[in-house]
Amino acid sequence: MTVQVTVRNGGGERLELALVQVSARDGDGREAVRIFDTEPDLGLGLTGDLLPGRKAVAAYGFDVPPGEVAVLDVEVRVGFGMPSAFWGGASGDR
Repeated sequence: MTVQVTVRNGGGERLELALVQVSARDGDGREAVRIFDTEPDLGLGLTGDLLPGRKAVAAYGFDVPPGEVAVLDVEVRVGFGMPSAFWGGASGDR
């Protein structure tokens, strides 16, 4: 399953995108394994620095066990002292 992650820098300083962590769990609470593949552009994710007022977008792929409805809960953490953001839903909701 692929998700698009957008990070906006609403602060006054550069944001180091290497600090962004993206993880996911399936509907049963198991951590989904991240997929790295350059063909569908599922490479390194967000990289570099992000200037104030700008945004960056990257695709993240996760291996989700097959089932009738694939549910994925995604957590995005920007840095160590910042709270996480969470999204969730069935694969057709994205």
